[in-house]
Amino acid sequence: MLVFVIIYGFIFFKTIFPDFNFPKFTSFTEKQTPSQNDLSCLIAIAFISTLMLPANSSDIFGYISFGEQIVQYHQNPYSEILANIENWRLDPLLGNKRWEYNPSPYGPVFTLICKFFVSISWNNLWFSFFIFKIFNFICYLLLIYIFHHTLQYFPTVHYGHSSSSALNPHAQEEYPMGTSDSSRVWYLLALNPLLIIQGLWNGHNDLLLAVLAFASVFFTVKAFEKKVSPARALLRIAQSSIVQWILKFFEPKYLGFNLAICFLILSVLVKYITIILIPLLLLWIWKRERYIPYYGLITGILCFYFSSQYFNLFNIDYTEISNNATLFHKSLFDVINTVFKVITKTDLPKSAVLVSLAAYAVFYAYIFFKLLFSKTRRNEDLKDHNNAENGVFEQSIDLDFLKSLSVVYAVLLLIISPKFHSWYLISLLPFAAISHPRCCFALSLGHLLSITFIDQAHILNYLLMTVLPVTQTYFYDSYLRRN
Repeated sequence: MLVFVIIYGFIFFKTIFPDFNFPKFTSFTEKQTPSQNDLSCLIAIAFISTLMLPANSSDIFGYISFGEQIVQYHQNPYSEILANIENWRLDPLLGNKRWEYNPSPYGPVFTLICKFFVSISWNNLWFSFFIFKIFNFICYLLLIYIFHHTLQYFPTVHYGHSSSSALNPHAQEEYPMGTSDSSRVWYLLALNPLLIIQGLWNGHNDLLLAVLAFASVFFTVKAFEKKVSPARALLRIAQSSIVQWILKFFEPKYLGFNLAICFLILSVLVKYITIILIPLLLLWIWKRERYIPYYGLITGILCFYFSSQYFNLFNIDYTEISNNATLFHKSLFDVINTVFKVITKTDLPKSAVLVSLAAYAVFYAYIFFKLLFSKTRRNEDLKDHNNAENGVFEQSIDLDFLKSLSVVYAVLLLIISPKFHSWYLISLLPFAAISHPRCCFALSLGHLLSITFIDQAHILNYLLMTVLPVTQTYFYDSYLRRN
């Protein structure tokens, strides 16, 4: 295992920094697109990680236990807990779960997936285990596939300077992360240690969350390039507005928008946190096309209703579920609370939580209205190309929105959320790898400390994993922009 980690870490470092010379080693990123050998090596690393037993997490056994609770014991994991099952530790599909007093914290769609996987495993722990692991491996392949095809719509991944080598031939030397070398950005995600270790090795469901959430970006930008069929446009002139509204669904452009919002709502039904991205995605589509994806919204709402109705979520006391959100404190809140406790010998008042939520609401509203009233600019309308030497380029609206999605999501995960683990960042990685590649790299390496599971120094954890790498990267990028 140690040998595998060392080899993998070496490949990841050399891929992102190919100019760092190691003897007789050819960089992955000599080509703009991954070669067949590169992909074979990548898939081999991913598959080996998939076959490994979890190193420091029991979450995958929790997924199995929720499925077993439904299939074998006909219980609702949202209203009933394992501790109420007599001799539950004797059941191998339940005995590995650590939080027997907590109801399911996941969305109803993921719980249905757990039920399905356990039901086809013949009540066997190892079959269930590898079904979940292979499912994560498929999610990983889907994620890097849609990420690869999404990159082509964001050719200007950079900080201040244009990424086009024609406009700024020295961009790659000055900005080794976030240059025109899109393959390096792709490897930043595909070989990302958090994705490999926490997603494939430990088997967290955040990998599924990342696929569904980022698929909404893929379908959105893919739909922007589609054109309305001329024949369909002529037909709309002759028909009523209701018929036009119905026919819009069959246009590839509008079908893409509806799929985007539907996938994002499905991600909410896996883990609820991505709900904050829905208003920004709707605004993105509206700003570009003046269209609201009604069918996607209706389909997503129906998925929410029927999956929630299946588990009777509308009639459940959510006190226990909300209490579960405070089991772990690894965010900025814990840092502030610990410092406050050292100084005053008391914990922060509960009103501090409300203050932080109010501050985030104001921040979110600022981002939303800033985008709402910003001037709409398409990718092909980039201006100020003559100012390449000064690095002054107008960003496209698509990159503006992707950056906004990344920022509001990162702030919620890293600062506001009272419950945080490093693997929660998996769903942020595809957004950050395009919009903020340097910070994505720093954050990924910083949170490798999470594999130690050191709990005795929350302040030290948060500072080393998040504050120091992100702050240093941000100010370094600011320095590069100014100079």
